[in-house]
Amino acid sequence: NVMRGRLVGEKDPVILWFSGIYPWFDAQTLINAMPAVISVLPNVKLVIMGGVHPRGHAPDYEYRATVAAAEKLDLIDKSVFFVDWRPYDERVNWYLESDVAVVTHKQALETEISHRTRVIDFIWAGLPSIVSRGDEVGGMLETAGCGLTVNIGDARDLADKLIGILQDAEARKNMSMAARRLASTLTWDKVLEPLVSWAKAPSIAKDRQDENARRSVLQVVDTLDAHTRIVMGEKNPGKADKIKNIYNSEGPIAVVKRALGSGWRKLKGG
Repeated sequence: NVMRGRLVGEKDPVILWFSGIYPWFDAQTLINAMPAVISVLPNVKLVIMGGVHPRGHAPDYEYRATVAAAEKLDLIDKSVFFVDWRPYDERVNWYLESDVAVVTHKQALETEISHRTRVIDFIWAGLPSIVSRGDEVGGMLETAGCGLTVNIGDARDLADKLIGILQDAEARKNMSMAARRLASTLTWDKVLEPLVSWAKAPSIAKDRQDENARRSVLQVVDTLDAHTRIVMGEKNPGKADKIKNIYNSEGPIAVVKRALGSGWRKLKGG
């Protein structure tokens, strides 16, 4: 055992946060949900394994804020346990000794385009998961019946979902079986099938074609000039020049902001 009988009790309900707490994640909402969960399930334990990026590739302020939130609620080493990174090959033992995993994130552009590999790992292990709404993997998880999604930043919603799943062993069992079924569709040979098929008969996507590209099987686009010309099309050179000017003077984020318009303000919560 890596947790049970050591860090937590043999029969304690265990919530697992596995891996880092980086700026785009929101572990503070999970901490803030814990008092409501504890009021119903006094023996519940939250184990946070990881936290700070092991190679320092991400700032640690969100991790420190999470620890501070747990300290403020007087939960550390009582209901919330912070554990250092453990060897990769041992991770399945943490999954098998947990009842549910949680991955909550903030509302941001990163969320829209992310693919949470840790959630894929939970699916592989058959571990029910609760995640924030807004990313592709979370939607896939809920559709397949192997987990639940919650509103971003909503501690009450998260607490209710945690209480419900921790009190329902049959639901967890069904989610676990659903996760294993979903995992069988996510093996490398299956997820790579579209790419392998394309490689056998490559063609250029319609939004990347121009008159020259149509005469060749592949075209290398390695400059901003070429990229904007192909994306915008030769018929609208003025717009392509405008994009290039914004990129050169303000950077790539400015291009994204202009492209999204009001959508960017919604993503930022404005």
